[in-house]
Amino acid sequence: MELPQVLARWLTSFLISRDGLKSYDCKLSQTLCEVEGMAAMVLILWEMMHHACHAWSAYGKPDLEMNPLASSWQTVTENVGVSALHMQLMTNNRVVWYDAINLGRSALMQNPKWCRKDDKGREDCWAHGVTYDLDTAKVVKTLKAYDKGFRGIRILEPCDLCDFKEDVGLSANRWYASQQVLENGDFIVVGGRKSHNYEIVPPDQLKFPNKQFPLRLLEETTDGFLENNLYPFVYLLPDGNVFLFANDRSIIFNPRTGKTIRELPKLPGGSRNYPASGQSALLPLKLTKANDFVKAEVLVCGGNTHEAFKVTEHPPRQFPPALKDCGRIVANQEGAKWEIEEMPSGRLWEIC
Repeated sequence: MELPQVLARWLTSFLISRDGLKSYDCKLSQTLCEVEGMAAMVLILWEMMHHACHAWSAYGKPDLEMNPLASSWQTVTENVGVSALHMQLMTNNRVVWYDAINLGRSALMQNPKWCRKDDKGREDCWAHGVTYDLDTAKVVKTLKAYDKGFRGIRILEPCDLCDFKEDVGLSANRWYASQQVLENGDFIVVGGRKSHNYEIVPPDQLKFPNKQFPLRLLEETTDGFLENNLYPFVYLLPDGNVFLFANDRSIIFNPRTGKTIRELPKLPGGSRNYPASGQSALLPLKLTKANDFVKAEVLVCGGNTHEAFKVTEHPPRQFPPALKDCGRIVANQEGAKWEIEEMPSGRLWEIC
C-alpha cells in the first residue's frame, strides 16, 4: 500500500474513533472517500497527499536524509485537543496556543462549559485556545474567543485563571499580519490581506486613537492577486528603526513617522513570504562598548516561485520545488548586499 493510502486510512479511523462513529464506508481512491461526520475530511486530505507525493516522486528522493538513530522525540501529551496555529511562551512558564475558530470543532470542549454563536447563529462550545503547563504537561485552562479577529485586539495576562480580554480596536483588517514590539513597549501591526499599511498599538489597551501609516512596499510587492507578501518579516533594529521584508524586497523605515530610510537590494530567486512561505530570523546581537556599531544581521531562507500558489491551486496542478537558498544581510549597514548560501534541501513551512 502506498504512503498516502496508509495515511488516509489512519486519518479516517482516527477521525471516526474521535467522534464516536461506529460504522463507515471508505473506498480509498483518488476521488472517492465516503465516510460519516468529520471523516469526510479525509477526501480532501487524500487529494492533497496524492498530489503532493506525486510531486515528491517527480523530483526523486529528498536532498537530505536524516539518520533516525541520531536522536528521538518524547511524547509528553498525546492530544492537547487544540491545534497550535500560533503559540507563545509566557512569563509564568505557561504556553498559550490557539487555532482559528471558523474551521469547525476541535477535540476539546470548553471547561467550564461556555458557548458562542457564530455569524449564522450556530452554537459553538468547543475550545479553540488553551494555556498549557510545561512542567505538568497538562492544559491549565481553555480560552474563550469571539468572531472579532480581523480587527480584534486580545490581551491575556500571565495567570492561571486569566482569560482573553478583547475588543475591536484596529484600524484595518489584519488577516496574515505581523507584529513587532518597539523600544518603548508599543508594538506595530504590519500588513494583512489588502492592508498595505501598519499601525501603532499601545501596550495593555483595548481602546486607543488609531495611528495608521501607509507602506508603499506592501502595495508594490503583492504580485497581483497572488499577494506573496503576507506575514512579512519585521525586526526592530538597534537604532530604533524597523527592517521590513515582503516577497523579495526590503526596506528600513522609521516606525514613528512611516518614512522610508532606505531600500535594500532585492533578494533574487523567488518569493519568501506567505503563501510561498520561507522563514527568517534576526541573528543574535553582539553588544560591546557604548556607541559601538551593533551589527543586525538578518537571515531569509527558503520559499518558492512567485507563481507557486497559482499553479498548485488550479488544475493541472504543479508543485515547484522549494527554494534551497538562504540570503544573509547586515540590515543596518549602508550599502550592504545579500550573501547567498545554499541549504542541503529546500525549505517551506508546509511539507508533504
